[in-house]
Amino acid sequence: SLIAITAAIHNDFVNTGRKSLPQSLHALNIEPQMLLDPETGGAYTYSKTGDTTYDLCATFAEPSQSPAPSWRHLRGYTCFARDAKSYSF
Repeated sequence: SLIAITAAIHNDFVNTGRKSLPQSLHALNIEPQMLLDPETGGAYTYSKTGDTTYDLCATFAEPSQSPAPSWRHLRGYTCFARDAKSYSF
C-alpha cells in the first residue's frame, strides 16, 4: 500500500542517516508485491523531486473515502507529494 511504502521510505531515510532518497522503490526493504498498484498491476510511480522530497503515484478506480486529508484523491491517476523528513501518513 502507499502508506506502507511511505513509511518504508521515511524509515530508510531516518534510520540510515542518508542524505538523499533511494533511486527506486526496489532499494527499500519491502515486499515486492507491495510495490504493485492493484488497479493497474504495474508498479507504483516514484519520483524524487529533491533530496528529501518525492512523489508517489497510483491509479484509483474510485474517489477516496480516507479521513486523512493528505491521502484524499479523485478517480484516476493521482500523485502524492511527500517529504521523507516528516512523518505524515
